[in-house]
Amino acid sequence: MKRRPIVILTAVATTAVAAAGCGGGSSSDTQSATQPPATTSTTSTTQTQPQGAQAAALAGYRRYLAALSGKDGETACQMLVPAGTAGLQLPAKRESCGEGLSASIGHPAADGMSWRGAKVVGTPTVKGSASKATIEADVASSYGDASTTTDHVSVAMTFLDGAWVLEKPDPTLYRAIGSR
Repeated sequence: MKRRPIVILTAVATTAVAAAGCGGGSSSDTQSATQPPATTSTTSTTQTQPQGAQAAALAGYRRYLAALSGKDGETACQMLVPAGTAGLQLPAKRESCGEGLSASIGHPAADGMSWRGAKVVGTPTVKGSASKATIEADVASSYGDASTTTDHVSVAMTFLDGAWVLEKPDPTLYRAIGSR
């Protein structure tokens, strides 16, 4: 009987779930072992968002900023959803998004200023579900004359094909290619 271990494991798991919900509350506070606990809701709130997914989304955004700062257009393009680069007008036209973005990063803006890099400053907030997140952050961009500009950005991220990616370019990308 190969099904017996599965039945036993299911019974043990059900008992463990029921036992985890026991204690301290009144009988009206307890849930049936067949009902999922309320914290497994897919509603987008900070409280139900797994901290690991929040940290991973923020780490993905920081990798994107590092790619821009390092003139790694290939990585930056990979960190945008495929439709995210549609309509993006790069100053340097190349065969691929990555080549064009690499050649365009640091292109002088109309005022002659060249972007040099960016990083998250302060404490960002991340809200969302395990597959979608919104990051609110202050991003400091630096320029060739040692000046900096800080933008408050709201970045929509999606977990796609095993990685966190931006749903569309953020303001930092436009600063990086001279479109301030």
